[in-house]
Amino acid sequence: MNHQFLLDSISVHLRKVRRAKRLTLRLITPAQVNVTIPYFVSFKQAHDFVLTKTDWIYKTANKLSQSPKKQFTQDNGLAAHKDDAQQLIASIIEKYTSTYPYAHKKVFVKNLKTRWGSCSSAQNLNFNYRLVFLPERLAEYVVVHELCHLKEMNHGPNFWKLVTQKFPDYKQLRKQLREYSFYCL
Repeated sequence: MNHQFLLDSISVHLRKVRRAKRLTLRLITPAQVNVTIPYFVSFKQAHDFVLTKTDWIYKTANKLSQSPKKQFTQDNGLAAHKDDAQQLIASIIEKYTSTYPYAHKKVFVKNLKTRWGSCSSAQNLNFNYRLVFLPERLAEYVVVHELCHLKEMNHGPNFWKLVTQKFPDYKQLRKQLREYSFYCL
């Protein structure tokens, strides 16, 4: 079930999702916001939630519209960039093997929609092919972040100690990564 309304000139799309556990708001373009709603939340509650986030929506939409938009191939993105992404990821893993010598099983490059990478409990590493569009330091951070999950499968203090060994500025890098999410995810 879907609903839609306008917030000034911004189109807000409300969509109920069975697996959703919380309300999530995502700015797709400066003129479109998507809101994912769990089934136990009413459309009225979701509408009210959006209204509490109007300052963030306007600020982020303004920032997004003023940023130079990078052009990424959407039609055959994965096919066109998968090999480049695999080479990039392999070289980063090799570069950091001495610091993070944790065994992994397989490395997959996929068209991930909402994340840059993940590490499964089976110790497989999954990466978004769009890593090739990031500045090198950010791509390295994403790969190292997932390598650290091979040792610590959570985001607890021990995990961040591992990340800090090579990326003491990880908080700043995470912030930069969120800025690229508008263009890449």
